[in-house]
Amino acid sequence: MSNEAPQVPEDVQNTARDTRAGQETDGARPVAIVTGAARGIGRAVVRQLVADGFDVEFTYLNSKQAADEVVEQSRGHARGSRVDGRVLEEVTEFVAAVGTGGRLQALVNNQGLTADKLAMQVTWQDMELLLETNLGSAVTFTHAVLPYLVRRRRGDIVFISSQARRNARVGNTMYGVSKAALTRYAASVALEGARFDVLANVVEPGFVETDLTRSMLQGKERSAYLKEIPLRRFTNPRDVAEVVAAMVSRKPTMVGAVVPVAGGAQL
Repeated sequence: MSNEAPQVPEDVQNTARDTRAGQETDGARPVAIVTGAARGIGRAVVRQLVADGFDVEFTYLNSKQAADEVVEQSRGHARGSRVDGRVLEEVTEFVAAVGTGGRLQALVNNQGLTADKLAMQVTWQDMELLLETNLGSAVTFTHAVLPYLVRRRRGDIVFISSQARRNARVGNTMYGVSKAALTRYAASVALEGARFDVLANVVEPGFVETDLTRSMLQGKERSAYLKEIPLRRFTNPRDVAEVVAAMVSRKPTMVGAVVPVAGGAQL
């Protein structure tokens, strides 16, 4: 097995520039792509990045009304597009449109879903759906975005994984497997991107407080989950967003880091 770094396409090398965040001559805001951002963690990430000085292009699948709310709250600094990360053509077209202006600087891979079943109940279709969504969408977006970040000689990619990749629970077999694969994929992106100042890192949330989890967990069941968390509270989407923003702004600079945001549930 060769240890040589992969070759960068010649067109990317020939147009490489030494630009850095905030150094554009026109003073324009850098651009970040956030996938799956109409609700939950993605929504919080969009808000945080806008507050930190980014223009954000985010994607969604079925939540147009929620996406419109994110756009309205951004005061002109966020725009939503319906893009299915599992469809190569849609991703390529979207990234090309966003990257054309030369301001694309960050990608947050957040698109994902869960579909809990016992291991003996998981079908091939279940496996394909989870892997294509949780891993495949991140691979597709990363592949499309990397040439723009390499050309810029500055970029940050954050992968939203999960504590499920290390903490097995009854019924979350394929979700955990998909997130484990995502974390491993991110390590290779970090290794290959660092020499171009393209830094990849991973955030691993625990049980996140959302409308869905509040409706699912009530009474004793909620209390039982909370007892497993040293902080005795579920993770707030804002907690995750703040860590993502720190990675993108390089405060501090990290490469290949895997950061738990789980109230100590990873211990």
